[in-house]
Amino acid sequence: VEGLGLFDAGLLVGEPVVVPLPLNMAALRAQPATVPHLLRHLARVSTRSTAGSGTALMGRLAGLGQKERERLLLEVVREQVAVVLGHAGAEAVEADRAFKELGFDSLTAVSLRNQLNGVTGLELPATLVFDHPTARDVAALIQDSLAPVDTDGSRQLMTEVDRLEAALAAVSPAGDGRARITTRLETLLRRWNAAEPDVETAEDEADLSAASDEELFDLLDSELGTS
Repeated sequence: VEGLGLFDAGLLVGEPVVVPLPLNMAALRAQPATVPHLLRHLARVSTRSTAGSGTALMGRLAGLGQKERERLLLEVVREQVAVVLGHAGAEAVEADRAFKELGFDSLTAVSLRNQLNGVTGLELPATLVFDHPTARDVAALIQDSLAPVDTDGSRQLMTEVDRLEAALAAVSPAGDGRARITTRLETLLRRWNAAEPDVETAEDEADLSAASDEELFDLLDSELGTS
């Protein structure tokens, strides 16, 4: 009956080509990043709906350590893979199993890329699942793309300092351990300052590297008291 009704409706439209296509408009609007451009005027997807997604993810990542960031991003990727493949949840997606083995094809590969673009605010390549064949690989790519590499460990250390600051704020001013904590912190600070390079020494070394032989001899005579 439904087929005959659609056939009659198609005859009345007057268009040369008609495609009877059932659409779940609510589902389309709920996942704007995956809606094909051909259908966006039907789903009325607003570009604003995806604009804040990357910001929201960055907010969740803020203050997390390296390992925690990796876990969160891996979970985000697994969630989006589950959505694209129609699984109930991220637990159905193995982090180290190849996308090809999970059942990906070219269409679902592009869908995942679009989905992750919307969630992260990034512009990931169309060849994402081929260049990065597992959920863990994709999470690592997103991790590198969202934040600069912490080459000297300062970002991670600042995270730990923030945690220490929060922990200190919770210590009672009249607590018995306050004096011990203060002593330990002062010791750590002295060691930290002692390890800092002497700026004046570094500048002197730089000056010496540009000095002529005659200037070096004069300096040595002056230091040794032979001039």
